[in-house]
Amino acid sequence: MGGIFQSAENRSRVIWCVGIAFAAVQVSQLIRGYRITADDVAFFQAGLQGWDASVEATRGIAEGQGRIGAFVIIPINILSALASDFVSFRIFSAVLYILNFLLLSLWLERVIAHRIAAPMFLVFAAFNITDFVHLPPISYPLQNTLPFFFVIASRLYVVRGEGHSSAGTALSLVFFGFGMVATEYAFLLGTAMLGAEWLKQVGGRLELVSLWRGLLSTHILPGVAMAALVFAVYVGWRLAFPSRYPGNQIASFSELPRGIRTAAWHVISLHLLPYLDTFISLPYSPLRPRPLSWFSWLGATIYGASLGMTVYLARHSFSGLRRPFVVAVLALGAAFYVVFPISLTATHQSWCLDHRVCAFLDSQLAYLAFTVFLAALGTWLIARPTAERWKMRIAIGISAFAALHAVIVFIANQRVLDAMERVTNVWESAKVTVCRHDLPQQDLSKVFDPSDLLVMHPGFDRNAFWADYVDARRPACF
Repeated sequence: MGGIFQSAENRSRVIWCVGIAFAAVQVSQLIRGYRITADDVAFFQAGLQGWDASVEATRGIAEGQGRIGAFVIIPINILSALASDFVSFRIFSAVLYILNFLLLSLWLERVIAHRIAAPMFLVFAAFNITDFVHLPPISYPLQNTLPFFFVIASRLYVVRGEGHSSAGTALSLVFFGFGMVATEYAFLLGTAMLGAEWLKQVGGRLELVSLWRGLLSTHILPGVAMAALVFAVYVGWRLAFPSRYPGNQIASFSELPRGIRTAAWHVISLHLLPYLDTFISLPYSPLRPRPLSWFSWLGATIYGASLGMTVYLARHSFSGLRRPFVVAVLALGAAFYVVFPISLTATHQSWCLDHRVCAFLDSQLAYLAFTVFLAALGTWLIARPTAERWKMRIAIGISAFAALHAVIVFIANQRVLDAMERVTNVWESAKVTVCRHDLPQQDLSKVFDPSDLLVMHPGFDRNAFWADYVDARRPACF
């Protein structure tokens, strides 16, 4: 067995296989929940009401929130809310979500110039967490997923640096712009990736001349120009339609310390959340978790042990990584960069610091960067001692920690998804209930959702929603 793992190619194959297995586990979990936030329900209602209502909802958000990207992402969110009834769509959304982990891992391998794609994909997939918060692909199935795909795929095409046709380059640039204009989160992702590629282009030399030459390179300049164009369009729209939405109103300068604390919590939230969900009673869930079965505990043990052994095996993939401490610092900086804008808003400071709701859409970006930080930091720690026995001990310690964290992630996901299934069962039951011949004309909410398990916005008319649901879905019964 030891001889098999002495080959770098064999080790890489094993890591890829285990990573794919973890990805399959994640997909099987991520398809179990849908429409679990109030926004999902609102998008669903707009879709049920038809074209005019969907157009009005899109226009209202674009103008009311000062976000031109709403013209792209809100129709996608409405269609996603409608399609979430279908398991095939949920599988598609989950697979595309996991595919972004793969593409980003391949991009990292190119930018860092070290064969780390397999172990990075492994840990991206293994540590993924879900919850009753705004996290695709369960909530907003394609909100981050599709724009991120366009951004990451386009940058991966650029950094491959071989056999580029002019048509392919132009198309990748269009994809890059399309992804960034859709959401601010994709814009932050795209600019962070451009920054990393720029540093690679200048070879770490921070002299002004080197930085300028790197900026003018054919790999960087088109992307920078597209980012500048997207930013100009975004700002122009915001000036024409100032936001009335409190969620993107910047807090006063005196609240900057709260903004920094909020940013820190957003950075670590998706790595910390499993512990809250495991040792506290699901802080974001409307339901109490039920005790896990022995089968779930067995699954958690296998999940953690598999990851721990594979991380130990993957230490060879990271050995020889140039300047791992610098990579760690840059990754941590990127994590704060992608969360800082939203952390400056008064709403998210209040949500996080006053109500302990710190995981949001930007946290999925920070999750990726912070995972790179942890991997690079672990590599640096292993490389510090000169004695081989100490390197081995540190590697074993890191692998044990990874295994324990994976167990907690698995248990937390099981607890969350068990509670989430009881919520999404309302949607499944509604497909049957809507065809009943004895539906009342009033108080439909008590028929479809008697326990009010579905989360809806304050003041949302539940009975009017279910009336729209009946009008849209009942004709298909006969």
